[in-house]
Amino acid sequence: MKQFFLLAAFLLTGMAAEADNYNYLMFQTTDGSSTYLTAVGTKIVFSDGNLVATSGTESATFSLSDLSYMVFTDSGTNTDSSTSITNVEAGAFGVYSGGGSIVITGSGLQNVSICSVSGALIAKGTTSGGTTTFGGNLAAGVYIVKVNGQTAKIVVK
Repeated sequence: MKQFFLLAAFLLTGMAAEADNYNYLMFQTTDGSSTYLTAVGTKIVFSDGNLVATSGTESATFSLSDLSYMVFTDSGTNTDSSTSITNVEAGAFGVYSGGGSIVITGSGLQNVSICSVSGALIAKGTTSGGTTTFGGNLAAGVYIVKVNGQTAKIVVK
């Protein structure tokens, strides 16, 4: 079932990205590393708990439990203006999910609030920078994260 939802999300994202003419598909794992593949012609297969992405002669395999997210982007590097929610503003903050938690990274004082898509406040706090984890037992779903006035959506698996 998880594979179906991941594939559905990928297809929906793909349709939106096609209109914006993005050239790369970026995969980010829970350890923060990123892998880029050319988006046009990329084929994705799910097998034995893994996502296998192939684009031309390039191929990448990710354990579904280690995959944080994938997004379409206009550049094959970390310095692009991608559709992901990491690096909303250079050096500002990053947001990712893992293990039923939402993780905020960045430097300096950050005011954080996390809400469900229905608007219910899930968590609120202040961080002093570095890496701060909220939750730990959040239900799978979409959450709205606001950090210092900037808003991002995140999926918790």
